Amino acid sequence: MEEVSRGTSVQDLRAKLTKKPSTSAAEVKEPSVSETKTIPDELVQIQAYIRWEKAGKPNYSQEQQLVTL
Repeated sequence: MEEVSRGTSVQDLRAKLTKKPSTSAAEVKEPSVSETKTIPDELVQIQAYIRWEKAGKPNYSQEQQLVTL
C-alpha cells in the first residue's frame, strides 16, 4: 500500500511480486499492420450471406446495387 501511495502502478507492483518484467501502458507497443491478422475471404462471404438472409433475401436492380455501394 505504501508503494501505491507513492505512485507505483498496480501493474509494476504485480510484476515486482511475480518477478516478471513490467508491462506498463507506456511500454506496450501497438502491432503494425503487417503483424495483424487478416480475415479470410471465405468468412467474409459467409457473413455477407447470413446478413443477406436476415434481410429477407432482397433482390436489388443493378442501379440500386450501385447506389448502396
